[in-house]
Amino acid sequence: MPTPSLPLLHQLLHHLGIPVLPPSLSSTSPSLLLVILEALVDTKLPLPPSTRLCPTQDDEVSVVKCILGVLADDILAMDLTLVDPVRVVQGSELEIAVLVMALAVLAKRQGIGLSLPAPSSQMDRPFWLSDTEDDDPTLADLPPPISPDCSTSPRSLELGARNDVFGGLPDFLHTQDRHESARRNTVDKHATLETHFDMPVVFMPGMDTSSAALNLREHSKPSFHSSHSRSTTSNDRRRTVLQDMLEELGLGLAEGEG
Repeated sequence: MPTPSLPLLHQLLHHLGIPVLPPSLSSTSPSLLLVILEALVDTKLPLPPSTRLCPTQDDEVSVVKCILGVLADDILAMDLTLVDPVRVVQGSELEIAVLVMALAVLAKRQGIGLSLPAPSSQMDRPFWLSDTEDDDPTLADLPPPISPDCSTSPRSLELGARNDVFGGLPDFLHTQDRHESARRNTVDKHATLETHFDMPVVFMPGMDTSSAALNLREHSKPSFHSSHSRSTTSNDRRRTVLQDMLEELGLGLAEGEG
C-alpha cells in the first residue's frame, strides 16, 4: 500500500474518542469499522442487534457489506467493489487499508484534521534487532553482522585442501593451474568465434545493410511495453481508487511509505 494506513486508523480512533488501538490492520474487526463509520456520520445504521454484535462470520460479512454500501453509494460516490468483504473478515490488510482510507476521506469531509505522525525512532532501529531484543541496551551497542567473504573462488578452496604444511602450493600445482588457464582461454576464444558466426545474416540485393542490421536487433528485443501493459492492467482499477483517496485527503501520503 502506498500509505501507512495504521497511523491513520489510530488517529481516527483518537479524534473520535474510541479507546481502542488495534496493533495491526489485520486485527481490526468489522465491529470497530462500523463504530468508526457511525461516529463519523453521527447515525446508527439500520442493522439488527444480532448482526451488529457479529457473533458469526456471516454476520461480520454482512456488516462489512453494509459499510461498503454506505461509503460507496451514499457518502463518497466512489467505486469500492475492489474490496472483498470476505477478505476483510479474514484480516486481509490490503482490503482493510482501503476501508481505512475511505473512512479517512469521510473524516476529512467532516472537518477532522488528519496528519501523518513524525517518523518514530523505530525507523532508525537496526533491522537485525527483533522486537523482543529492543529492551536489552547491550544488544543495541553491538556492531552489525560481518558479511561473508565471497572473494574466495571454489577452485582456490579446492586447491587449498592440498596445501603443504607451510601454507604454500607445490610447484607442480602452480604449473598445472597455468596450463589449465591457458587451455580454458583458448576454448573460450573458439567458442566466442563460433557463437558470433553460427547464424549468418543474408541481405537482399540493394538492401541497406546498416538499416537491415538495425531492424534485426530491434526485432530481437523482447516486447517490454506489451508485457508491462498486461501486468499493470489488472492493477489500474485498484490504483485509481487509492489515488482518488490520496487526492481527496490532500495529506501528501504518497511519500509516507517507500
